[in-house]
Amino acid sequence: QLSKKVRAWEKFIGQLRWTTLTDELSLRLLISNAKAANVGRVLSILQLRKDRGFEPCDEEFIYAIQSLKIASASQHADGVRNIFVHDADQPAVDNPTRWLDSILLNMSKRGYPLT
Repeated sequence: QLSKKVRAWEKFIGQLRWTTLTDELSLRLLISNAKAANVGRVLSILQLRKDRGFEPCDEEFIYAIQSLKIASASQHADGVRNIFVHDADQPAVDNPTRWLDSILLNMSKRGYPLT
């Protein structure tokens, strides 16, 4: 439900046409999507922030990882994971390592210290 509301607000902001996607606005959109567990959208916004040359900050990566934790926990709580399928054959969404790799790669490419 929250996921749909966040996307609706994003579309509304985009339709205004005179709203500039600033560092602050893109960070707020990232945080909103992270709280809604829209991991794919969070990764897209991380890439957009990289492409626009916005300075990386702790907050964006903390929320990106939290979105992954929320999505992963909700999938397992809902019983979405197929226990009869080998881990290597699970759908991509069930493999949080793939998403975490993307987040870490984005951090590294933006010169963010990984230690």
